[in-house]
Amino acid sequence: MTRRRDCGTFQRLQAKITVEEMRLLADLAEATGGAALQTFAPTEVLKELKPEQTESIRARIAAAIPGPASKLTPLQRLLKWAVSDYLNRTISPLSNTTVAQWIENQIEEGTLDGLRAAMQVDPANARLAAHYGRRLADYSLKNEGDPAEVRRAHDEADFQTHRGLQLAADSAEIRALRAETVQTAAPDSQ
Repeated sequence: MTRRRDCGTFQRLQAKITVEEMRLLADLAEATGGAALQTFAPTEVLKELKPEQTESIRARIAAAIPGPASKLTPLQRLLKWAVSDYLNRTISPLSNTTVAQWIENQIEEGTLDGLRAAMQVDPANARLAAHYGRRLADYSLKNEGDPAEVRRAHDEADFQTHRGLQLAADSAEIRALRAETVQTAAPDSQ
């Protein structure tokens, strides 16, 4: 039995965990860690799992938990969430917001910290990289602190918008963000 804070009150969540769910949870731990615990007489040894073994375990867990998330127990939702493609799943097992929606929200909000956090989740997102770079360029212009930090922010802005353009050269939005970033360059750096 666990407790969860929900809207200022505590609710008790009672879940009966089956033996099969316990096995699936142990399998998930092994797949996540990339190692399996094997017992040999009085000793236990960690054996590294090959990538195909890890994928096989994840596929087995996904197949064992069919159905929509709304019909699953919290543990089943966790298991299903943990083996889902990280860009197509929700941001947490009990959330309705997908990672893609969260990233889009960070782009729309446009805060440097939010964009930085989103970059850690999806570093290959060209649009995100360009927006992050553009926000870094703004930061480098507004920051009157340490000149080395300002220069680093500007260089990273240049790198991120250039990388965004490399990832999606056909995007007019990314080209515009890159052009704006280049225009913010200090005259002595051009």
